[in-house]
Amino acid sequence: MSPFKNLLRSSILVYDSSFGGLTAHPHMALASSYYGADPSLGEGFKGQAYAFPTRDKDNQLMSLSDLHWHIETFLGYGASHPNQMFQVLPIACGEGEYKHEQIAPYFTKAADNVFLPSYWLHLLKKLEHPKLIVQVSDGANLTEVIEQLDQATKAWGKFEVITTCDNDGSDAVQKWARSKKHAWTPFPADTDRFKEKAKIILDNQLTWYGTHMIAFCSPRDAVLKQRILHAQKEHLKVKTIWLPENQEPLTTKML
Repeated sequence: MSPFKNLLRSSILVYDSSFGGLTAHPHMALASSYYGADPSLGEGFKGQAYAFPTRDKDNQLMSLSDLHWHIETFLGYGASHPNQMFQVLPIACGEGEYKHEQIAPYFTKAADNVFLPSYWLHLLKKLEHPKLIVQVSDGANLTEVIEQLDQATKAWGKFEVITTCDNDGSDAVQKWARSKKHAWTPFPADTDRFKEKAKIILDNQLTWYGTHMIAFCSPRDAVLKQRILHAQKEHLKVKTIWLPENQEPLTTKML
């Protein structure tokens, strides 16, 4: 089992901030609501968050050269605090901002305690293996789920399996992963910390960590359908296997 779950509980979240103060950026909302960040802080450490400035005092997106300077400042901070763990969100890569391919290379020399999005690791050619999120709606035929997983991954070689540990489907996938000797990482919703927002936070953590998703989804499963859309938006490769209402043999559709 991966030790990554410890990172989720104890890491410092590195999020988009602005020297102009308050901004509507979703990363700032996440950090201020759940990680103790100060929305008025332009740069630096507060609570369990590190404000990374991507916008200037007029709330305009910084140039790549200015961003590079601040990235070097942050990387120096991370390297000088080796006992802390930093989870870097895909900063400056939101809607209307820069492409991931433009930002990720600036983090090539990040220290071992600075954890990057898996999509960035892929771009930097530092990803050791695919990270497959498997999601299963309640009521699925689990025998068919396992058969479909075998078929979908038979040519993959080494990969890691990620489950959310929240239903019988997750349990079945965990057993399958272990029987195949795949690495397995549990991603349960942290309700103790995030309360009623735990599933929203989980969506963000899953898509930050994963590279692929196979979803066995009931048409009535609104939570999983939203998770699929979020995964697509965050550049994961997604395969949806729709479960018929009557649980007849499964059909597949690529999103």
